[in-house]
Formats: sequence, structure tokens, C-alpha cells
Amino acid sequence: MKEEQQVKTFIGTFDELKELIQESRKLFVVDFFATWVLPSKKLLPHLSEIAKEHPDVEVIRIDIDKNLEISDHYQIVSVPHVKFFKSVSNNDFIEYGFDNGCKPEIIRSKID
Repeated sequence: MKEEQQVKTFIGTFDELKELIQESRKLFVVDFFATWVLPSKKLLPHLSEIAKEHPDVEVIRIDIDKNLEISDHYQIVSVPHVKFFKSVSNNDFIEYGFDNGCKPEIIRSKID
């Protein structure tokens, strides 16, 4: 039986996020969100669908209120805000796109 991918909520430092991405060769879809923002809440079911459709993609959420270091590093000023990351070596990863406004069809198009 195939294990179902789930959207995970990341809590940690920028260095821990960087290490997580570098150790995996997967594409990461990272949703910066806030629990009190309605569009962030509405995006979650779509992210869950995307995670199920693409088991080779890691979908994670980062609460900007609990992870200030990371949200400050990426200058996240509005949510939801989705970024895409992929490891290119053991020492680095690239951010290769983002979607501010976070329409599910745009997120899917960047994965495919």
C-alpha cells in the first residue's frame, strides 16, 4: 500500500530548513501562512491534494508568527505566500519560483 503524502508544518530555524532541503533531493513547496488569515486556511485543502498527487514533492507549511527568523529571511510580508526550493548540492539549494496569492492551479503548473 502506498503511503499518503501529507502537508507537514515546519517549526525550526532557517539553518534547520536549509538542512532539511539539502538532505533531500525532492522539490519543496513551502507555504508561508498565518492561522488567522482566511486565504491561508482556504489553501490548505489544495496543498493536501497536491501532496497526494505528487508523492515525489515535499509540501510543507511555515507559520510566519512562529518562525520569524525564516519569514524575515525571505521577507514575507503577506500570506499565503508559496516558494519552491530544490537542493542543487550538499552546500546549497535554489529558490526557483514563488506565487504570491497562491492559486492552486499556478502551484500545480510550477510543479509539472
